[in-house]
Amino acid sequence: MHDWQQVCMRLFGVAPPEDAIYGSRLLLSWLGETFEELPVGADDFAIQCYARAYMMRLIGGVIFPDKSSSRVHLMFLPLLEDFQRAGEYSWGAPCLAWLYRELCRGTNPAAKQISGPLFLVQLWALERLPHLASTSRDNVPQDPHLPLGPLGCQWRNAKIVNEVSTQVLKQYRYALDRQGPDQMTWEPYTPEVVAKLPSYCTIARAIWGAVVPLICFHIVE
Repeated sequence: MHDWQQVCMRLFGVAPPEDAIYGSRLLLSWLGETFEELPVGADDFAIQCYARAYMMRLIGGVIFPDKSSSRVHLMFLPLLEDFQRAGEYSWGAPCLAWLYRELCRGTNPAAKQISGPLFLVQLWALERLPHLASTSRDNVPQDPHLPLGPLGCQWRNAKIVNEVSTQVLKQYRYALDRQGPDQMTWEPYTPEVVAKLPSYCTIARAIWGAVVPLICFHIVE
């Protein structure tokens, strides 16, 4: 229902060319080229525009990616008009809704691609299927100059197998086909692990076990 050119003009300070918008999706490359570096002496409005552009690149490239891997849906942009309000939204639940819907679509035998924040699936597997990981999280070297951070960040320096993809896929399938129950870590988030997390990771701990619908616009899981 939006005129996306007008929305972009209001929130980015510039309207993208017509060939940068496909329906309701905007080219990530246009965002990168247009908002590459914040100019010296930028006013508050310009800073906000650059911040929105960065957030939209994060949304389209990491949190809510589609199969194109090159566009971001503009339905997210109006949510960033008020930064204070945007910070009060639940972004994690929609992210999971997006992921679960894509995983569901990926089970279709005719599907040749899958999208979504698949790094979450990788982190899920690293924590619960240690025999698939090249090392354990405790053995991953951490930067002493940075705080420990969320569990996902603690895997950032892990060595990942990067040989021929077809051979790696065969290795994973072989390991999964022969996996026994003793090779599964059923409860990776022990009290000791949780105690080391930053406070912003545990602030919503009271609702971790909630069973609720996960909603992301048209997606309800």
